[in-house]
Amino acid sequence: MESAKEVLNGDDFMLVLGDEFIVNNNYKDAIEKFKKNGNHCMIGTIEVDDINLVRRTYTFKYDKNKNLVDFIEKPKKPYNNIMGTGNVFFSGSILKLLDDVPVNPIRGERELVDLFNLRL
Repeated sequence: MESAKEVLNGDDFMLVLGDEFIVNNNYKDAIEKFKKNGNHCMIGTIEVDDINLVRRTYTFKYDKNKNLVDFIEKPKKPYNNIMGTGNVFFSGSILKLLDDVPVNPIRGERELVDLFNLRL
């Protein structure tokens, strides 16, 4: 996101993680829903039968209004059987917050999980 910040020029955008494989997407409806909801981001999720799949990706905790409360990458104890799809729709306004995301001391990069945990 940092690399594309200048090119995005504050426009809304979709992030697709490069190691995710998407089958039978519903991007058209997702884009319409994102435009209507007015949030900073909308994270693609899917319910899975095997909670071990969630352990290999990330887990989400929501409030009663489906707003993100917590997000943990590669959790030992997932909150539920909902995992991310690797697709995230962002408002262009999120780009202003990238500098607020701490640099991971081990990887030397800013992490998506830390952006989500800014508590927008």
